[in-house]
Amino acid sequence: MYKRKDIESFGTGLKRISDECREAGVEFEFQLRKLGFAVVFYRKPIHTGENTEPYTEPSDPVNDPVNDPVNDLVNEPVNKTALRILTEIKKNRYLTYEELANNLGISIATIRRNIKTLKDMGLIVREGSAKTGYWRVLS
Repeated sequence: MYKRKDIESFGTGLKRISDECREAGVEFEFQLRKLGFAVVFYRKPIHTGENTEPYTEPSDPVNDPVNDPVNDLVNEPVNKTALRILTEIKKNRYLTYEELANNLGISIATIRRNIKTLKDMGLIVREGSAKTGYWRVLS
């Protein structure tokens, strides 16, 4: 790859990634996987100044579904897992599927299924790209 000019130099990429991330204050880790390795970057939410309405602490819909404003928007109650997801999204609109799964201790498949339900019910929408976008709770 070096001789074909696909890479600049041989064997320096991981050290350069490490040095640049440390210098920029970017959290990262190298992971050894079954079929190779991965570099994982942990991003912080991007605040562009747009859609920055003040955050207000929601009632706990999991423990108090009667007073949950989300349930007022739909004819049938949202299941507890979907409510937990919605609560997490209200806390941090930049969460990924993986982060939601980790925060709630459930599988990514369950997150995807419940996100689909919330989207189908018209309660949330994804704004922007999958990587740098955010969730918007509709009312």
